Amino acid sequence: MRRTTDRVAQYTAFALVAGVATTLVLLALWL
Repeated sequence: MRRTTDRVAQYTAFALVAGVATTLVLLALWL
């Protein structure tokens, strides 16, 4: 159970970081 939760937490954190990074890159390209 803990391993699955950790996996989900890691994927969620990665998705958030990727989303923020993509947003920053798009903003940088627009600017």
